[in-house]
Amino acid sequence: MKLGRYVGLVSLTGLFVTAAACSNPMTEALQTLADAGPGGDTKGGKSSSGSNKDDDEDEHDDKDESKPKPSDNDDDPPLPPAKDGGSEAGPPVPGPTTCLDPTPINAGLFPYKKARVTPGACTNAELNTLSSYFTTQTDNGVDPSVAQWSAQVSARCAQCVFSDGTGTTWTPIITAGDQLSNVNRGGCLEVKSGKESCGRAYQQATECRVEACLSLCQTQSEFNQCLSDTDGIFGPGGPCKPILDVMSLECGANFGAYETACQGTNWSFEGSIKAQCINGN
Repeated sequence: MKLGRYVGLVSLTGLFVTAAACSNPMTEALQTLADAGPGGDTKGGKSSSGSNKDDDEDEHDDKDESKPKPSDNDDDPPLPPAKDGGSEAGPPVPGPTTCLDPTPINAGLFPYKKARVTPGACTNAELNTLSSYFTTQTDNGVDPSVAQWSAQVSARCAQCVFSDGTGTTWTPIITAGDQLSNVNRGGCLEVKSGKESCGRAYQQATECRVEACLSLCQTQSEFNQCLSDTDGIFGPGGPCKPILDVMSLECGANFGAYETACQGTNWSFEGSIKAQCINGN
């Protein structure tokens, strides 16, 4: 399974509320926008194929004779070389710590449609079946087949949960061919808040977070670290700050309660299935 947008979206964390039940950092990516989840083996991430330049840099560091020698006083740490070649230097300037792309991201990149709500279409047992099937497939490194996945439950439940997104409303899981394409996390926020605009803004914020880390991150570890940089992503000057501002406005002061109510046990789609296909509220 390759690193991609949906991998982050099926994770358990939300924008600000951390769910504790996940074991996989990659699939935990968008369970909360507060962090990328604890460490551990991944359930559907990109293999770490990027080269590491740190070894080469260490070799050069050993041979760098421009570095200052320790002073006669062993208690005094050596000063870094001055930028102008002088003997004194100011405080070191920290470099980037993640592969976050700081380019501003337009919310228009992430479409959204009103949540399709069919109360009673699925049972809690069917939800557990869907979640267990997905877990088994990803644990085995297999991209779940939507045809086989949907066949695990009744036709009515499958119709409520899965769709290709081309209709006027969105189900909890959006498909492309026989593969999972997207998770409608905003659908649950829409149901809980009663506002389509809140659901849309939340969906766009979660997707923006993933998008900000997709273009420059080369390995699983880099991607997870980038997703955890919420200050860089959503803080002042961050690529998703404008989208977050809209979400805060549309979802209002009760946003945290909405998101908590939408947390699943293992995967983010569980909250949307509960809201859209079981409870209807």
